[in-house]
Amino acid sequence: MSQISHRDYLRLLEPWCKASAPYLYVPPGREDLVCYGTGYNGWGMQTHQKAFAAWAVLAAEPDVDEQRTGMGRDEILGTALKLLRYTLESHIEGTSQCEDGTSWGHTWISVLGVERMMHGVEAIEEHLTEADRRLLEKVLVSESDWLLDCYDIVGATTGVANKPESNLWNGCVLHRTAAMYPGTPRAEEYREKGSRFLANSISVASDKESAAVLDGKPVSEWYVGDNFFESYGLNHHGYMNVGYMVICLSNAAMLHFTYKKRGLTPPETLYHHVKDLWAVVKPFIFPDGRLIRIGGDTRVRYCYCQDYLIPSLILMADMDQDSDCAALEAGWLTQIEKEMEHNGDGTYLSDRCGDLKAVSPIYYTRLESDRAVTLSYGAYWRRLYPEIAARARNREGAAEPYSWSDEYHGSCFERGEKRVASWTWRAAEGPQGLNLPADGSDLAEWRYNLAGRVKGTGSYNYNEVIAHQEHSFPGGFITSGTVHACSEELLAEQQNKDVVAVQQVAFAALPDDCTVMAMQYIRTLNRSYITSLEGLLLHVPNDLFNGNQRTYCWGEEQETLQGVGSGEERRDIPSSWVNIDDRMSVVKAYGSDPLTLYRPGKRQIGIKHRHQSDTMGMLYADEICCTFYKGLKDVPPDTVVLDTGFVVQAGVDAKTTADFAAGGSCSELKADQAGPGVRAMVANGADGRRYVLVANFGEQSSSAVFALPGASSAYVLATAQAVPLQEGRLSVEIAAGEALLYVIA
Repeated sequence: MSQISHRDYLRLLEPWCKASAPYLYVPPGREDLVCYGTGYNGWGMQTHQKAFAAWAVLAAEPDVDEQRTGMGRDEILGTALKLLRYTLESHIEGTSQCEDGTSWGHTWISVLGVERMMHGVEAIEEHLTEADRRLLEKVLVSESDWLLDCYDIVGATTGVANKPESNLWNGCVLHRTAAMYPGTPRAEEYREKGSRFLANSISVASDKESAAVLDGKPVSEWYVGDNFFESYGLNHHGYMNVGYMVICLSNAAMLHFTYKKRGLTPPETLYHHVKDLWAVVKPFIFPDGRLIRIGGDTRVRYCYCQDYLIPSLILMADMDQDSDCAALEAGWLTQIEKEMEHNGDGTYLSDRCGDLKAVSPIYYTRLESDRAVTLSYGAYWRRLYPEIAARARNREGAAEPYSWSDEYHGSCFERGEKRVASWTWRAAEGPQGLNLPADGSDLAEWRYNLAGRVKGTGSYNYNEVIAHQEHSFPGGFITSGTVHACSEELLAEQQNKDVVAVQQVAFAALPDDCTVMAMQYIRTLNRSYITSLEGLLLHVPNDLFNGNQRTYCWGEEQETLQGVGSGEERRDIPSSWVNIDDRMSVVKAYGSDPLTLYRPGKRQIGIKHRHQSDTMGMLYADEICCTFYKGLKDVPPDTVVLDTGFVVQAGVDAKTTADFAAGGSCSELKADQAGPGVRAMVANGADGRRYVLVANFGEQSSSAVFALPGASSAYVLATAQAVPLQEGRLSVEIAAGEALLYVIA
């Protein structure tokens, strides 16, 4: 079991002290104040507050290495105090302003940065002047009064009323203010509303009837709205958001450790469903600490929510003595160290976010301070409570097979001993699927992955979910659905939105801990102008996290290709299969076009934004496609532009892949009779069984008959229903949009 201590965090935080110094700013005429970053209101202020906490933890650290920080502890402490005073003085209650001419405070999000910085205040509390203390109290009481008088608690599983994380941090600050200033006149009101906020953060529909008592009341009396589905899936920012599931846990951690330090009993509502949520989040973490974001991410990869896994892990290590947390912490710190060494300047993100730094100083410094503040939690809490790490080391734990699904998002997830497989329809850039080795975090990318993508002439292209269905079974799942490929931000006046094509997918994770079968079908509705088409679309990250190097093998050929900076190129693969790094493979079952390896030559994976959806990339990935073109095409209505089927296997080497393809282990299965749009393929599973995937991409229900020589029986996996075969012939009745998966014997 990996061991972790505060020094592991400290050595990653110390170099940032020197690297962040160029982003410090002294406001004219206020030499007593310093801000980090832009000093603007909103995210600028929260960026500043997080940087303060990192500096404060360094200032209080007895073991700090002044050679690595580039300055002495007195200078670090002096800077930390000036950073804190900037926070307090630029508040509505202060005597100064933010650098955009406004004062911060009194919004639904204004105390988020406060919550994230308060361990920094605790770290240097003995150095605060009486004036500092008075103004800190004034700010916290002011924010708490505003939350009491001006902000209503709401909750909903979808839409703008979905408030899991903000209910949590607002509830936390109310309890924090009451704990710090118990004599303040409204302390009991703070506790009451604080508990209501907390009870309606990680909340589910069954809370409405729950008789469990928390903070003196049944949960049903606290209940306002459910922000999570009963599955603990979270629809935040409009998609299945694993990242914000982590953010909720991280905010619980911040108040948890404040109460621990003060020796006080925390509110029971703080832990409402925390362990239930952790039971879902934990399987969504690779062994090296990186999140398995089955619903994707609209922001910079492996930043922000990923960083806030650190306080979440330390919380669970303290609450549950979860023996895996220390290993996951150590794994993620290794990734941070790898990127810092790559940058070579003490920053966390200067290379892969270099373009972002040039166009948005507020965004770049925000991400840098997220990483710094989360490292400061580890440095501070693990110094104060070394017994957490000791207890974690004394227990053993290993990832266990895990299945999860969520109906609203059309999400299915299967984690076995050897592989991770998932599919999500309502995703950030979806639909999207995964089939990776269980330890394959460096192979994970979410953006339309394994779903294919078609784009029109607009600058903003996305998919709109029309319908989906999914079924899980022991060890696997099957899903099918339809999206409209839409194009907006078109140049011509009165041209607002084009539905470029109808895109349909059938995707099945076999119960063999190795294989997925998939079929993709795209056709135009109207005359469409298509600017690019990428069928299959397996992203293979090839950036700093894997050493900028991937080895591809196909047929008799093997080639090691460098990642970002090697120039744009496209090559058709002269084989029906390709293997990546002896770890995973793609084998084409059918389709008229060859497999293609497309290498864009620049980082293309970036922030999802209406005006920057395909620009300003921050992670590079090679793309394995089938039916691939770029360049404007005028396509008539009702034209099928993609019709392909393939297999992806996780945890297989090149020889295994070659034998699989040479042995005819996957192929199209032609129907003796079938309606238009019915497609089928057959594949051998790694478990020695033979599987048939059938999908109806047509608009009407259809019957179909397939010849399966030598087969004597079949059953439908989703229902375990036996299907009689007559003379080796499989008869199928299949509804429009449906997919079926059979095991053949």
